[in-house]
Amino acid sequence: MNNQYLNFSSPAGASAITPVVTLCLLDLSVSMDGHDFEPSRLEGGLQAIRAMLQEKKKSRPGDKLGVVGFSSRGSVICPPTNVGQDSAILRTLRRVESQWSTDFTAGFKLAKRLLDKEARVGRRGGGILRRMLGVGKPAQGASDVAFAAHIVFLSDGEHNGEGSPRQWAQKLKDAGVQIDCVGIGGSPAEVDEILLKAMASTGPDGKPRYRFIGDTASLVSDFRRMASLQIC
Repeated sequence: MNNQYLNFSSPAGASAITPVVTLCLLDLSVSMDGHDFEPSRLEGGLQAIRAMLQEKKKSRPGDKLGVVGFSSRGSVICPPTNVGQDSAILRTLRRVESQWSTDFTAGFKLAKRLLDKEARVGRRGGGILRRMLGVGKPAQGASDVAFAAHIVFLSDGEHNGEGSPRQWAQKLKDAGVQIDCVGIGGSPAEVDEILLKAMASTGPDGKPRYRFIGDTASLVSDFRRMASLQIC
């Protein structure tokens, strides 16, 4: 399943729009304290997530947003939460601090677990993909709303943990999850662009949904743009 983006600039007729659950995977390694982004790389990432939340609340109120941090391990900063509960989401972002190294795999593993739970369909039911297609029997107490799944992966460095992030990203893409990868920092040479491109989904132009962004204002603008796009 090769998900693509459609432009979505008006909430009119929103009932016909598939809601999206977006997980932002945020690098928490110590290099994210770098000040080439104002006031830091980490705070630039958090500002971008806040901007995405604001835009989704305005144009896509049925969406959910969650945040996963990754360093030497993955951590749930905020589970997938309806964007209308923005105060609760913003509170979780105030407690974020940089930690240790950069394990991409840890972030993807935790993201998959959260999306499987969000899908409310057990392994026998086919997981994320079956839920997105509206087939399979939901678990007891599950919502009957089907969400499209979206991951925004942001890092300023290279994978230095165990396992293959490329393989984990592929598992998610095979299940129908759209992955955008964003590299940040002083220059593209600071990130593993080959790996980030391989992890990203392919866009309608046939190119990886990856880009390098070198300043906070541009990062905020990019996250706002992603917030108002429909995955199909």
